Amino acid sequence: MENKKNIFWKTALTHGAILGVVYVLYSILLYLLDLNFEKWASWANYLIMIIAIIWATKSYRDNIEKGHISYSKALGYGVVVVFSSTIISALYIYIFMKYIDTDLIEKMFVMMENELMKKGLQDEEIEMAVEINKKFMSPASLALISIPTMTFVGFIISLITSIFLKKENNSFESQMNEIK
Repeated sequence: MENKKNIFWKTALTHGAILGVVYVLYSILLYLLDLNFEKWASWANYLIMIIAIIWATKSYRDNIEKGHISYSKALGYGVVVVFSSTIISALYIYIFMKYIDTDLIEKMFVMMENELMKKGLQDEEIEMAVEINKKFMSPASLALISIPTMTFVGFIISLITSIFLKKENNSFESQMNEIK
């Protein structure tokens, strides 16, 4: 029988890969429909993450842990799922921005300029803000920044979902196994 720790990692990475593929497909769909910069698309991304964390953790709890999971294990499971999915997403972001839509970063700067103009900033201030951001925005930096950022968001979501997904096993047999 496989070690429980190995099963934890194997299933978490599998669920993370599934979520990563969903993120990539979602991004491709947004790109094809020219909806990349819509605000609701970002919120839908978070909704996908919430649903995926709940689905993955519940699946692990019910199928592997026989219906029981501690709060800390549910939290850890959700974080590993999101972390592994962000690796796939980051790789996609890098490839997409570096080789497929090489003008995407420039489009982001145009959008940023428009937003800053709407806020009433002066031309010099806008130009300075754009120049500062240009130093930090490249396909590689955006891909790398997405990993800790989305993992942190997944951590926060997992903190909340784990409250509802945890089911402690208080049976006598379980207590005796912990003593051994």
